[in-house]
Amino acid sequence: MPGETRRETPTVAVLGWAAYLACSWTWCIGMYLPMLLVRELGTLGFVVFAVPNVVGAAMMGTILPSADASLQLVRRHRPALAAFSAVTVAFHLFFAAGMLPRLIGSMGPWTVLALVVVFTGIALRRRDRNDLIAAVVVLAISAGIASFALRNRLDFSWAPPPDPVAVAALAPVCAFGFLLCPYLDLTFHRARHRTSPAAGRVAFGVGFGVLFLAVILFSYGYARPLAVAVDGQAPRGPGNAFALPLGFYMSLQVAYTVALHVVEVIPVAKAIIGRHLTLIAVVAAGGAAALGFVGNRGSLLYGLDAGEAIYRCFMGFFGLFFPAYVWLCMLRRSPSARTLRVYAVAVVAALPLFFAGFVAGRTVLLVPGVAIVLLARLVRTGDTGDAPRL
Repeated sequence: MPGETRRETPTVAVLGWAAYLACSWTWCIGMYLPMLLVRELGTLGFVVFAVPNVVGAAMMGTILPSADASLQLVRRHRPALAAFSAVTVAFHLFFAAGMLPRLIGSMGPWTVLALVVVFTGIALRRRDRNDLIAAVVVLAISAGIASFALRNRLDFSWAPPPDPVAVAALAPVCAFGFLLCPYLDLTFHRARHRTSPAAGRVAFGVGFGVLFLAVILFSYGYARPLAVAVDGQAPRGPGNAFALPLGFYMSLQVAYTVALHVVEVIPVAKAIIGRHLTLIAVVAAGGAAALGFVGNRGSLLYGLDAGEAIYRCFMGFFGLFFPAYVWLCMLRRSPSARTLRVYAVAVVAALPLFFAGFVAGRTVLLVPGVAIVLLARLVRTGDTGDAPRL
């Protein structure tokens, strides 16, 4: 990815990159978290998730005004971007092993593995045309499944009354995470590298303001049958008619995301880790899959089954660790050792509050957790040089 600066400006290419961006950001967060939020916080829980998610991702095309600005950011923060992709892949492997079997049985992880091989083979060719065609195909299949689900009456009315206090506590965490995490996503940087300034703004705007927004509205619509299926109230979902296509849809999107991040992170990780990369990757992938199988056992923690508890712990990376790095370390050329120490102290101090908010159900404690990280910026000194402002 670094060093690839050819610009694609035709309209068809811009729309292709919009599809690529929408699919690359359709994670197990966008497909699954809306169900948890609506189940607990009502429709307002979905709103505070959706608005910063769409706006934050779309704005990256404008905040980074050119391919050069994006390239500089990648070069200066390679370890952080590599870590972001590695955790993203691990999160999705956990999800494939732990959550998808609840929808489509034991075939779920193997379906994802087969699709990862296919998508990785396409992405490794490093041809824009292949990448964009694959994205359009994934998006088209997703739209077909959504159309099927609509005919089977998606339910938008089941959400409980909102809890205003919990929603107000969740809102700053969602804003903090979704507004800042996009700058660590190597797939976003690839799209920014391959488009002109104007084309990039359009691709990001359409990709997230139209296509990705439609995807998460679909997630909101199937929240109720998904909750029924994963809670074990109906094996493989209501009447098996909805859970199987939904499980395939999730498998498709999970595999596409994993393949894109694997291909983007390989050259970056090789430069950092060197010859031990393969061993580390295999161990990490195996560990993530093992977590998924453990999470599918159904034991309880704070009233949550093990899978949901682990899922919420993974969310801590994208609600705390990564956005805190962007906020405290990514605004100048090279963060100093002092800045990195401030980052570490702030994250360690905020971590128990985030755990209490995400896992233990004390949502209000997320507010002081975010405040600790935001205020840590006041003691961040000693950086050198300037970088593109975020």
